[in-house]
Amino acid sequence: MKRFIRCAECANAARKPSFGFAQGQSELHCTERSGTVDDDDGCTFGRPGSPRHAWIACEVDIGDDAAKRGW
Repeated sequence: MKRFIRCAECANAARKPSFGFAQGQSELHCTERSGTVDDDDGCTFGRPGSPRHAWIACEVDIGDDAAKRGW
């Protein structure tokens, strides 16, 4: 029988940082199930270890004004 591993202690999890000026709480994302999970959730197909850092790509539009003025 496989061992139950909590999401907060799984190497297959990734911690997504919060954005903005008011830093909220980060989210834990499961790379196996492709979804957001709680720290207390868990499964038997994870690997023991610490969660990785998630990299989030952000799309930014600086607009015409900033491009013209060189900001």
